[in-house]
Amino acid sequence: YIDYLYSNAISAGAIGGKLLGAGGGGFLLFFVE
Repeated sequence: YIDYLYSNAISAGAIGGKLLGAGGGGFLLFFVE
């Protein structure tokens, strides 16, 4: 599921992303212009 979200964000124009706070309450951070 994370790969799906990441690939969709890159396809939508994000330059890069990172998974932060993995475990009970993680989130994805994306860099966009």
